[in-house]
Amino acid sequence: MIKRRRLPAPGIVLFLFFAAAATAAAQQRSEAPGAGMRLGFRVDYFSQPVNWDDPGEASTSDLSSALAAAVLQFPLGRGSSISIFGGYATADIGGLMFRSLPFSIDYQAGAGGGAAVGGLFDLVLAAGPPLRVDVQGEITALLGSSKKQDIPGLAVDGTLEAKVTWFRARVGPVFAFGAENRVTPYLFPFFHYIWGSFELRESIESLSGEAKKDLEGKSLFGIAGGLDIPLSPGLKLRAEAGVYPGSGGTGYSATLATMFSF
Repeated sequence: MIKRRRLPAPGIVLFLFFAAAATAAAQQRSEAPGAGMRLGFRVDYFSQPVNWDDPGEASTSDLSSALAAAVLQFPLGRGSSISIFGGYATADIGGLMFRSLPFSIDYQAGAGGGAAVGGLFDLVLAAGPPLRVDVQGEITALLGSSKKQDIPGLAVDGTLEAKVTWFRARVGPVFAFGAENRVTPYLFPFFHYIWGSFELRESIESLSGEAKKDLEGKSLFGIAGGLDIPLSPGLKLRAEAGVYPGSGGTGYSATLATMFSF
């Protein structure tokens, strides 16, 4: 079985996320609102080692996912904002061993794609130039990515149906250097956690079985760097890359996003 960390990591991340979001909402009530809603689009990719249960021990596989989503941002004033987003995400994970099914499976085929939703807050604490300090938090959920395929090498018909669900959260300070109307580099060290599950259903003629693996990220901290690039008075581009060091290997991520004011 996976040895759980003493800290309830998902709960800590969610607590920090919603506490800071509540602070941002309180700021909205006490300050002048922003210029209006903004519409955007984002593309994300990440790959991270995750633990999963194997009888008698904990094993590790790499979970990779790509997301394409539309974003709706609500400015709160003084540069702070809250955003929601929704779109489509893929998930790929292999090397999971299922020994409790009628026919043991070493799964290597990924898990397709499905709907994904999330939310993000950006709360400005101190506005420069030359330095702006924010607190930023984000949570994303893949609601269920499924894939069905035939089992190769059998003399009879057999199918596998895989489904993966994951949640990914991060929160931390953002240090941005430069004026808002120019290309602005930033640094984002954050507390991070990813968790979820992988379910596999096997059917071989009259035999059938189901098994589930809990997934738990091996990294609790990460750091990202990026650029905010104003393309026009109402259009901004953000490019970001991050690394997630951990005992099971280093994960990484990349984000490309645009935001249009209207």
